[in-house]
Amino acid sequence: MIGAVDVPAPQARIVYEGKDISADISPYLVSVGYTDKLSGESDELELRLEDTDGRWRGDWYPGKGDSLAVSIGYAGQELVACGSFEIDEIELSFPPDEVSIRALATGISVSCRTRKSKGYEKTTLAGVVRVVCGRLGLTPAGEVADIPIDRVTQYHESDLAFLTRLAGEYGHTFKISGKKMIFQRKDGVLAAESVRTFNREDVSSCRFRDKLKDIPSKVKIKKQDAGKKGLKVYGKGSDDSLAVVGTTAQAQKKRKKKEAKTSSGDELRIVGRGSQAQLEAKGNAALQDAELERCQAELSLFGDPSLRAGVSVELAEDFGAPAGKYLVTCSRHEISRSGYVTTLTLSRTAAPEKKA
Repeated sequence: MIGAVDVPAPQARIVYEGKDISADISPYLVSVGYTDKLSGESDELELRLEDTDGRWRGDWYPGKGDSLAVSIGYAGQELVACGSFEIDEIELSFPPDEVSIRALATGISVSCRTRKSKGYEKTTLAGVVRVVCGRLGLTPAGEVADIPIDRVTQYHESDLAFLTRLAGEYGHTFKISGKKMIFQRKDGVLAAESVRTFNREDVSSCRFRDKLKDIPSKVKIKKQDAGKKGLKVYGKGSDDSLAVVGTTAQAQKKRKKKEAKTSSGDELRIVGRGSQAQLEAKGNAALQDAELERCQAELSLFGDPSLRAGVSVELAEDFGAPAGKYLVTCSRHEISRSGYVTTLTLSRTAAPEKKA
C-alpha cells in the first residue's frame, strides 16, 4: 500500500495600499506571477483574477500607481518578500471574465524616465553613480568599482537608460529596488558560491542552448588621442592588461592579408575614448558578456522562493554537456490553482572540471 505524502500548499500574501487583502481576493485569484531580473529592467508583478460578477471593472477597479506588496512561499513557512510595486497596467478580458493587474517595482519614478543630456568629466564610475543617486533621491547600495572616467556623456537618455548602459559597459549589474539603487560588480556576483545543485530529476523541463561560433576570446579597442587624427589599437598584453598593439592603418593592412584565410569571429572590436583604465574595464566587460551568452539554459521546477536573479546554481553531471555552474539572470515565480512553479533563465559561468 502506498502511503500518502503531504504536499505543502503554496501561499501568497498580497497587501494593497497598506492593507492585507489576501483573504478578500482569494476566491477570485487565478494566479500570482513575480519576475525578478538581474539588471537593467524593473521587477514585475502580475495578478490574474476572476471577474464573473463584474466587481473588478466596477467598485474594485484599482487605481494606476496604487501600491502592492507581495510575499510568496508555502503555508506554515515564513514567506519571502518580493518587494513593493506600483500598478502600471490593468487589462480586462472576456470570455472568461478576468482582470490582469500588472505592476512594476517601486522606485522607477517619472524622473527616472525623463530624458536629459549631461556630461561628466574627470571623475570615477562610483562618482557618476553617486551624482545620479542624489539627483533621484535614492540611496546607493552594493559595490561600484572606482574606475577613472575622463569623460562620459548622457546623450538625451533617461537616468535609468544611462545607468543601465554604464553598468553594461563597465561590468556591473544595476537595478532600482524601493529607495535603493543597487549597483554591483559583475565579477563579484559571478564569484559567489552556488546556492543549490540540481539533478535532472529535480526539474520538470529544461532547454539548453550552446552557441558554438562567433564567441570572441580576445578584444581590441581603437582609441583616438586628443589632438591626433590616427587611432591607436589596444589589445590584451601578456599580463592581461591593455597595451598598444598597432594603429588603425597597420590593422587594416593586416586584416586585408588575413581576411581571405581567417574569421574574425573570435575577436571583439570596440571603438572608445577615455583613460586606459576606462578602456580596459570596457574590454573586460564586453568579453565577460559575450562569454555569458555562450551557454544558456531555462529550467522549470517545483516552486522555490529563495531562487532569485543574481544567485548561482549548479547543474549536476547527469545533465551531460550542459552541466556546470550557472548565473540566474531571471527568475519567474508563478502560484496558480494548479501549484507553484519557478522558471529560471541561466547563463553558464563555469563548465564542470574534467576528470583525469
